[in-house]
Amino acid sequence: MVETQDKRNKPVLTPPQGAVPHTSTNPLVIVLILISLLVLLVLSATVIWLLPSKNSVVIDQTQPVQPTVINTKNPDQQQADPAAEEAERNLETWLKAMAAAEAENIEAWGGKEYGAIVNTAATGDQFFKNKEFEAAQAAYKKAVHDLDYLLASKMSKLEAAIHMGQEALEAQQAGTAISAFQQALFIDPENEMALQGTRRANNLDHVLSLYNEGMHMEEKNNLEQARQLFQEASNTDPDFIPASEALNRVHNTIQDMLFQDAMSRAITALDNGELSTAEKALAEAAQLRPQDPAMIAARERSTEMGRIRELKKLQLKADTLTGNEDWNGVVKVYRRALQIDDTINYATIGLPEASRRLQLDTSLKSILARPERLQDDGPLREAGKILESAKRVAHPGKILHSQILTLERLVHNALITVDVVLRSDNTTEVEMYHIGRFQPFVEKRIPLKPGTYTVVGRRPGFKDVRLSLKVEAEMKMPVFYIRCEEPI
Repeated sequence: MVETQDKRNKPVLTPPQGAVPHTSTNPLVIVLILISLLVLLVLSATVIWLLPSKNSVVIDQTQPVQPTVINTKNPDQQQADPAAEEAERNLETWLKAMAAAEAENIEAWGGKEYGAIVNTAATGDQFFKNKEFEAAQAAYKKAVHDLDYLLASKMSKLEAAIHMGQEALEAQQAGTAISAFQQALFIDPENEMALQGTRRANNLDHVLSLYNEGMHMEEKNNLEQARQLFQEASNTDPDFIPASEALNRVHNTIQDMLFQDAMSRAITALDNGELSTAEKALAEAAQLRPQDPAMIAARERSTEMGRIRELKKLQLKADTLTGNEDWNGVVKVYRRALQIDDTINYATIGLPEASRRLQLDTSLKSILARPERLQDDGPLREAGKILESAKRVAHPGKILHSQILTLERLVHNALITVDVVLRSDNTTEVEMYHIGRFQPFVEKRIPLKPGTYTVVGRRPGFKDVRLSLKVEAEMKMPVFYIRCEEPI
């Protein structure tokens, strides 16, 4: 007979310490929590209903609902049945465990295992209703144990779901992958691998379409369009390995074709001696494959051909400048050639001779530019030595020949003297630069070498007179007048 005995507070169905529900803004989780609370209320009512009683029990709505207890002894003793109390405590443990589990969204990911656990607890309820309290205890304990085990396997189930999703992606099974990653998100809504896998799975059909179209274009040898399709597929899903491999393959094929084309044009140009065209083609090839042995060899060949061509051009230029007796230009050309190849024969032999001719030409031009210096013995002796050196040149050109003739005449003239007559007024003092100063005279005869002389006349009270006298070898006793006649 069941009667209401000592009133006990009905257990508040809250998750145990340390099992705080995972906070999420996912609407599905919120709905599931509300459903769980509703289920707890129903189960609490069920417990009260399941407890058999002889008399009707009026529940005070203003007080917490108190569970009834099974009285397994003489009603006069008014004592509770220990087995019923233990079963009730097991039921309380189960309800708390279930509340904690549902806060972790177990209904979404527990699957058949969770369904079996709930069925076990329901069996316990039936035992409780039938007063089979020991069987009810066992059922509730098993349900709690199995639920704990299921919760403990949460992370392994998460890993398994993610692994299944990744395998489905590799097998290109979008639907299976989406389902697997969705299951993982039920367990952990913020799991990055599951979120990324879901994105990949949602894009998989589009990526496969791009990839398959790219393969079709590749088979048709439309490589550029294939590359674009593979590139788009890789951009959409960078982790889709077939697309990235195909992109690399097509890209390398295109690069190979471009390289071979550039090398073919370069070799043809080299064979034809078209170095400028060859260099442009080799520059294209070097961009594609900077370390390719064939390209490096072709560049070395092009460089050697360019070097030989430049040396030939310099030799022709040196010959032209030699013919023009432009010894300064010849020296510069030979030095440029030796910078390119310090063993080039024509420059190693030609540079010393060209340097000697340049020095001779410079000396001759300096003497001929100032012939009056030959009036002095030192410059005259130096000019004689230079003249002898010039005459020893084996094949003088027109310019050197003319220089020799001119210098010979100047040296010859510098060695003779011309009697020059100076006439004055016997009151003017006369000075001839480089010759001497003379007291006033009427007439004076002076032997002079051909050249130009400066003569100055001075007389007190009169302006100075300055004359430039040019004495030539052919003159026969020339007469020059110098006197101061203009008063100051």
